[in-house]
Amino acid sequence: MRDQYQEIRSVSWFDKLTTSCLGVVLGLLLFLGSFGVLIWNEGKLNLATVAQSAIDISTMAAPTEAQGKLVSVTDRITATTPLGDDRFLLPGKYVVVARTVEMYAWDEQRTTESRKQIGGSETQVTTYTYESRWSVNPENSANFKYAQTHYNPAKPIPDQLLKVPEAWVGRYSLDMNSFTRVSQQRASCDSTGSIAEWGTGGTIDLPPIGYLSLNAQNSRVNSEARRTDRYIFQGAGSPQTPHIGDVRVCYSVLPVNTMVTVFGQLDQNQITPYLYRQTPVYRLLPGTRSEAIATLRDEHTLWTWIFRAGGFLMMWFGLMLLGSPLSAVLDVIPILGSFAEGVTFVSSFITAFILSTVTILVAMLLNHLVALLLAIGVTVAALFMLRRR
Repeated sequence: MRDQYQEIRSVSWFDKLTTSCLGVVLGLLLFLGSFGVLIWNEGKLNLATVAQSAIDISTMAAPTEAQGKLVSVTDRITATTPLGDDRFLLPGKYVVVARTVEMYAWDEQRTTESRKQIGGSETQVTTYTYESRWSVNPENSANFKYAQTHYNPAKPIPDQLLKVPEAWVGRYSLDMNSFTRVSQQRASCDSTGSIAEWGTGGTIDLPPIGYLSLNAQNSRVNSEARRTDRYIFQGAGSPQTPHIGDVRVCYSVLPVNTMVTVFGQLDQNQITPYLYRQTPVYRLLPGTRSEAIATLRDEHTLWTWIFRAGGFLMMWFGLMLLGSPLSAVLDVIPILGSFAEGVTFVSSFITAFILSTVTILVAMLLNHLVALLLAIGVTVAALFMLRRR
């Protein structure tokens, strides 16, 4: 289902100039903030490096020297208490259950096209597009421009993370209360794609095969719900033709007897969070120790590039906002204003690219002592050679 509405408004040259001047403040904040993001990003904790230093106690009979230190344990995870939810999932052999709930809801998209006029004024055509789709986080329809005809009810069933009270990896018990989130949870009930969770602290990575296929043996439905292989549908419509407010529920699980590796502090016979430079380290990942470290390394690389891109975009948009008053002034003659916008767009992109690259390189050197010493040595050697010539 898809609806469209258009609004046309005229903006005077003075209003445009005032808005662009106010944008300078936001642009300055974005520009300065981008340096902080880029510098922080290059120095953030690399869990893969920390994990490599962990003592592997998987085969140790009595690891007394590892007490209170960062350790890793690789074995099959076990639990004695069946786990299910209060809706559809029957208690089963799961250590973790992550329930994902999607609601069929309205989504609002706004696009604005500007048409400049002689004298600096501007005609803005704003198109509001409403499309119904499945969403894990439905928008609050009270914020819609045309909310009276596109109402989203509250999601009737919340997402939920369930854990067994006690679990063991080999002969070591886990502090399950300190695991506060999961990574690689399903992004959508109609696909097996997953979402990587960013951050430190107690995190459980669900296995790639964590997608739970639903059947009569592991789930229950009532007269208002219908079960498919991937999810359970509940609502006035059908899985093929849903209505606004209908929901579908699916599950990601960590089954009992999955081979996992856990990193944390050894406290007697229990693994608990380890404090590394004021940062808690407590991760449970599927696979062997080497596979777990490889996962942490890939995760660190992924988020490093995401924050690099974010810092670059902050700098680029900040520079464009800083240059916006010039194009607003020149919009008195539309062709000059458009030319100034194009120059600002290209020049701010090049400037942001150069500055962000330099900032990243400098931050890398400052956060990596060996690289810094090598760079200083190369610089001194180059200056020495130039002096001799």
